[in-house]
Amino acid sequence: MSTEAREWDRLPEESGPAFAAFRTFLELGCERTVVAAARQVGKSERLLRKWVSRHRWWARARAFDNATARAAEEDRRAAERRRLDYAGRVERIAWARLAQLVRTDPVTGEMVVDSSFTPREALAVIRLMVELTQRGGPEPAEEEGQAVAGRLRPLSSAQLEGLIAYITANAQEEKTNVETTSQPEGPPVGDGAGEAE
Repeated sequence: MSTEAREWDRLPEESGPAFAAFRTFLELGCERTVVAAARQVGKSERLLRKWVSRHRWWARARAFDNATARAAEEDRRAAERRRLDYAGRVERIAWARLAQLVRTDPVTGEMVVDSSFTPREALAVIRLMVELTQRGGPEPAEEEGQAVAGRLRPLSSAQLEGLIAYITANAQEEKTNVETTSQPEGPPVGDGAGEAE
């Protein structure tokens, strides 16, 4: 940590009350005026104007504002770097997941969809792939990701139709299975079955 004095630190000749008033002056930010600072600290404007002149408050306040703005910009850039790093990791994971979902059959050369994926998983991965492709983001850095990107970028309409058919057919099958397993056993209540005539 640097021990170098900053312009807005207390000056050797600045009294405690004068420095406390200066700190209040700094904290006023864009509302900063001698009148407002005098009101806040309960001192006369005349006394504060003396301190402003003697201790260069305006120049020190500008230095403080500039340092604060630089720090805020550095924080913003660091947050942007973290966001981009996270987005890059998500993108690499998406391409790796897509490599598991779609592959080319070595014998026929046709695209094959891994049937162990649920339709929901397949659709989520495809949506992400379409979003990444439309965004025009950087290609995945890993070799396998690049190979997948090379296979998927030129997907024909027939291949896309095949993916959609896979998702639709399996989603319909999944829906039917859910409906079948959620049906109550026995006749529905209130249909008159089992009632005395």
